[in-house]
Amino acid sequence: MSFSEAMPEADKHQGRGKAAALIARDEMNLVEVPFTLASNRRATQKTLVFREPATAPNGTPLVREWKVTTPEDYRLPSTDDDLVYLALMQVSYEQGFAERKVFTTHRHILETLGWPTVDGSYRRKLNASLERLEMVTIKCKNSFWNNATRRYEDFKLDDTIRIVSDSHFEKGKGWFTWGEHIWDSIQNGYIKRLNLSFLLELKRPITRQLFRYLDKKFYRQNVLCLSVKTLAFEKLGISRTYKDMAQVRRVLEPALDTLVEKCYLKPYQSEKHPDGLYLILTRTEGWEQQLEFPTLSKVQKVSNNLLVEKLTARGITKSVAHRLATNYPRDRVREKIELFDFLRDTNSPNLGRNPQGWLVRAIEQDYVPPENFTTQAEREEQTQRLKAEEQQQARFEKQRQFDDWLKTTPEQKVKGALIFWQMRFKREQKRPPTAGETETKRQELLEALPTPQQRWQQLFPGEDYPNEA
Repeated sequence: MSFSEAMPEADKHQGRGKAAALIARDEMNLVEVPFTLASNRRATQKTLVFREPATAPNGTPLVREWKVTTPEDYRLPSTDDDLVYLALMQVSYEQGFAERKVFTTHRHILETLGWPTVDGSYRRKLNASLERLEMVTIKCKNSFWNNATRRYEDFKLDDTIRIVSDSHFEKGKGWFTWGEHIWDSIQNGYIKRLNLSFLLELKRPITRQLFRYLDKKFYRQNVLCLSVKTLAFEKLGISRTYKDMAQVRRVLEPALDTLVEKCYLKPYQSEKHPDGLYLILTRTEGWEQQLEFPTLSKVQKVSNNLLVEKLTARGITKSVAHRLATNYPRDRVREKIELFDFLRDTNSPNLGRNPQGWLVRAIEQDYVPPENFTTQAEREEQTQRLKAEEQQQARFEKQRQFDDWLKTTPEQKVKGALIFWQMRFKREQKRPPTAGETETKRQELLEALPTPQQRWQQLFPGEDYPNEA
């Protein structure tokens, strides 16, 4: 079956003379919760766990859990592996989702992704991605929607989801086979349209995952109110080392700004509620019928407004900010703003006495960032990681104190306090305590000793004692 035969009319004739957008398909369970790392910086991680409170049909509370694991010799899928999965979906879609085992070529997959087809490194990269997609497994608890039974499934201990069960390519030609659960979900129609051309234009992995998730949630409405905490940690896979929601929002902002610049979202708002920070997101009207990219002039106008706001917030006059945003590449302007923030936050002397003038020259002359340059999001992530390590070290120390306390006999526990009492008694009474008085005090100290549960609460307030069940 050819591409044109497999694709519906609505997906074949797009663009009306302009470059046609590639409209693909996406399995919606894999949209709702990620199965890849949000960043290659955590490539050594072996497990991803996502949990979200929910309510059963009978009204009882439950927790939806989604656990992604990989064998010891492999690493979890990363951001590029997510793109390879989408390319495999596109290849299957072109063939009408006719067979679970799909025959294709390296070249076809690479062309779908816009990756070079003559560079052997990209073929090796593709093979490595396919191997990771074969090895990864997903364990679900009340979180995999079965479109045939119309309910969430709770898998047994020996039942897991495989995205790709196996694959084999030789001399550029081969095949891959979908995992049983994913294939059943595709056959049961739990898939959605996806503007793959638009997604491939999004360079940041978090932006791509955010677009896929929002595009599903916007199916029946154009306005969403989303918890920043749930969106970041349970839907996008942002590192949980962030504790301050304002910091999490700053990590999200570049992705949100990009979707605003691309005219997918309108300018967004945030609101504080008793249970946390929420985002108010509005999709641009008509996007669901839009099968081509927004016109350049419209994108440029929205993007320029955002850049002008960022530049004026850093002391640039509005007229100069407008000139910079209009006359220079947007990526360059954004990069120099990040560089300016880095130098300012690190008290670098490079900014001199006129930081605003430095920023203008950096954009005009395309200054090269120093080797130690890191973005604000990277600096905040490093700070949070160090903070988490310090907290973990402090916990280890408390745990050591507790273990030592358990090994100490009651007599040893009160020994120091008893000596101190004897010294104070002698100083106040002008004589040493008698044996009887000392024994009475010793018994009082022994009776006042905390139980292991009480000692645990002193060291770890609010945590259940581990031996309690």
